[in-house]
Amino acid sequence: METTFMRAEASSPSAAAGGAGGMFDFSHVKRDTQQHLTRVYGALTAAAGAAAVGAYSYDVVLDGMFSGFWLLFLGSLFCVYQLKSSHCNDINQPTSRWLYLLGFGFLTGVSIGPLLDLVAFIDPSIPTTALVMTTLVFATFTMMALQAPSRTWLYLGGILGSMMLVSLTMAIVNIFLGSIILFQAELMLGMLIFSGFVVFDTQVIITKHELGDRDYLSHALDLFVDAAALFKRILVLLAQNKARRSDESGSRRNTKRR
Repeated sequence: METTFMRAEASSPSAAAGGAGGMFDFSHVKRDTQQHLTRVYGALTAAAGAAAVGAYSYDVVLDGMFSGFWLLFLGSLFCVYQLKSSHCNDINQPTSRWLYLLGFGFLTGVSIGPLLDLVAFIDPSIPTTALVMTTLVFATFTMMALQAPSRTWLYLGGILGSMMLVSLTMAIVNIFLGSIILFQAELMLGMLIFSGFVVFDTQVIITKHELGDRDYLSHALDLFVDAAALFKRILVLLAQNKARRSDESGSRRNTKRR
């Protein structure tokens, strides 16, 4: 009788609601670490907004009149170097460090501008779809990192580093081969790598904060790099799928006409 009652209670709606609430239970993360993560994601959102402004600026102002992408690369390196080298543990970060983070986000958006134009030419809905998918992937792997006990996924660092080396080798080899299959394999591997980096970097941020590192702008930069890399790869994969479907439908029409 008592066993039956316990089973009924466990299957009740309130118990189910409690289980669902467990997905968002971060009680194992210290309160000050949770506040630090809030600042990190706020800064990450600001960098993403700066990237959107950069992409829009390329589309409206710079398209067709700017090809200095080496300057963009050097400018991005400068922003990263200045942000990382000017370490600050205060909650109130200097304005200059905010400008370096937002500048990196803006330059990243400008560099993605040509890819966005090309993809939008294939299908104007792809950039929005890619943004939604990137947000979902990023949020999913972030939740995975936050739900796991601290430092559980830190071992991924070595594995992801090795996978990055493999991906780079594939990209270099494909410069000479020009293989579509190898290119798609490198894209898929890159998505896997940077999804893993979202988990890894999130737990690194938590660990660093527990050891006294409160530089949330630098931490936001690490996550922004992961998100931007995921976004670009999802963009290309969606564009390839759309182009393939268009080619297949065109081939079918030609076959029917014959």
